Amino acid sequence: PMLGAASRPLLCGITGSDAIKTAWKAYYDDVEVCNPLGVARGVHSLAAFYVSLVNLCPQTRNRLEYTFLVTLATTSVIKKYGMEVIVSGGDSDGNISDSTFSMGAQMRRFNAGLALDFPSKGAFGGFEKRTTYGWMLLMSGDYPAMAKVLCTAQSTSSKKPCRGCDWDKNSAFAFKESSFLRRRPAPKWKLRDMVSTQALIDEATLIRTVGGRKAKMTEEGIYSTALAFHHKYFPYVTDPFACTPQDGMHNLFSSGIANSEAAEMLYMFISVHGDF
Repeated sequence: PMLGAASRPLLCGITGSDAIKTAWKAYYDDVEVCNPLGVARGVHSLAAFYVSLVNLCPQTRNRLEYTFLVTLATTSVIKKYGMEVIVSGGDSDGNISDSTFSMGAQMRRFNAGLALDFPSKGAFGGFEKRTTYGWMLLMSGDYPAMAKVLCTAQSTSSKKPCRGCDWDKNSAFAFKESSFLRRRPAPKWKLRDMVSTQALIDEATLIRTVGGRKAKMTEEGIYSTALAFHHKYFPYVTDPFACTPQDGMHNLFSSGIANSEAAEMLYMFISVHGDF
C-alpha cells in the first residue's frame, strides 16, 4: 500500500517460477565518532544508512545480524555534493548518474531484476540462479535526518515544522484539538503528499528573485527543490511523505502525538481486534 495503488498491478504482474520479490526498509541517522559536544561538535559527523528485509518476520528482521550498513559518508561530503548524489545515485543536475554504488542505484538494479544464488530445491542440493526483485517501502529516521532526504524543515523553529502535514504553529488553531482519523471532525491541517508539494515547488520556481522563491517555499515549510527519496531514484516510491513515518520525539505538533500516531495505532488495533 505504501507504494500506491497504481504500482500494485505492475508489481503483481511480475511472475515466473524463479521470481523472488523482496521489500526493504531503510534507516538513516547522523552519528558522532568523537567530540560529540562542545566547539568540535559536527567536525567528525558521519551519515549512516542501514537497510533490513521486510520479508523476514518481525522478530527477525530488526536483529543486528540481519541489519546491513549500506552507506557511510561524512556529513561534510554530503553537504558538498548533495544527498541525491551520495545516496540516491543522481548527478548535480538531478538526473540519474552512471554510478552503481549508491543505495538508489542498487534499488534500481533490484527493480530491473538480479540473478542471485539461492539454495537449490533439488535432491542434490547446491545453488541455483533465481531472478530477484526488490523495492524500498519505507525510510525512517529522526526529525532532522528525514528532512535531509525530503525537502522539509530541519529545525522545529520553522513556521511549518511538520514533515507530514501543513501544521502552522503560528495559527490560532495550532494547539487546539485536531485529528486525521476517519469518522472524526474534518482536520484543520492537510497531510503532505508528493503531488501538492511538487506543485508548490513548481509555483515557487516561477518567481524571478531568489529571495521571493525562498520566501514562498519556507512559508509552506519547504526548504529544497530536490528530494533524495524520490521515485526517479527509488522506483515506485510515488509519495515519499507516506513512506517516511513521523518522528514523535521531535514533532509533537498540534495537541500532541496522540492525534497522529498513537491514536491511529489505537484505532487500527480496535478495528482489527475489537477488544473494546
